[in-house]
Amino acid sequence: MFRFRQLRAEVALKKIGAIISYEHEWDVTRDCGSGLPMPGPKWARRFLGDAYFARPCGCILCDYSGSSEYLRWLTLLPSLREIAIIQSRVGDELCEYLRELRNLRSVSLHSTFVTDAGITRLDILQNLETLIVGETAVTQNGRNELNRRLTKCKIVNSVPVTLAVA
Repeated sequence: MFRFRQLRAEVALKKIGAIISYEHEWDVTRDCGSGLPMPGPKWARRFLGDAYFARPCGCILCDYSGSSEYLRWLTLLPSLREIAIIQSRVGDELCEYLRELRNLRSVSLHSTFVTDAGITRLDILQNLETLIVGETAVTQNGRNELNRRLTKCKIVNSVPVTLAVA
């Protein structure tokens, strides 16, 4: 039942322009496309559909200007490891949704309205390795505060983002 809710979330996010990447599409050891086929037995994929067996691991959303409430769909994708929500009119409320995604390793909030108050809410994401906050209202004090709580996380303005998108 939960997987069907995830599928609804994927469809909803794709409607607003999100690009979802899946684990079987990406080889993390080589940082490139895997070329692997869709997981799951062929007979079951015919019955349930290919998407039922694909596990989302990345999401990119650019130039989003809709309601931040719509981004609540992200919380139904707990397997996400990488998110880039960039050049979008979203603020600190987005960080409340991101808090629920405990597997996140990389988050880019470049050119959003996120502030110090928002990023400090991400302190619960113990797996977070990289946070990109260029062209936001995040100050050095906000970065320092989050770095005290997440000592393994690099908080940077901008770096080339490699997301698991095939």
